[in-house]
Amino acid sequence: MGAPMNKRSWQVGSLVAAAVVAVAASFPVRADQYSDQIFGEDHVSGGAILMDALIARPILLVGTTVGAGLFVVSAPFSLAGGNVATAWETLVKVPAGHTFSRCLGCTPVQHERAKAARETELANQSRQ
Repeated sequence: MGAPMNKRSWQVGSLVAAAVVAVAASFPVRADQYSDQIFGEDHVSGGAILMDALIARPILLVGTTVGAGLFVVSAPFSLAGGNVATAWETLVKVPAGHTFSRCLGCTPVQHERAKAARETELANQSRQ
């Protein structure tokens, strides 16, 4: 077994840890500054599409199916509690939306950008 840390080495370690935290905290970093680099702007890679189609969508489909089953089982309790709409949205609607309406290979940020662009385009067309 190793020898226990003496008081001096513990103090030095604490001082180094505090200095690292202080330096790291002094740099303001915002994730949205780098989101275009991280999420590739509007470009969806072939690898992302492949992984989404082969892994994510089947898992989301299972989640949607399980959620629908849980909704059926919990429906009497939801009716009694008056929260059927909340149970439906949480257990079925949201998982189904992620499974079937999100663009293939898109991150949530990319999906929201594409959705906003479509809504803006439809609004502009209806004004003309």
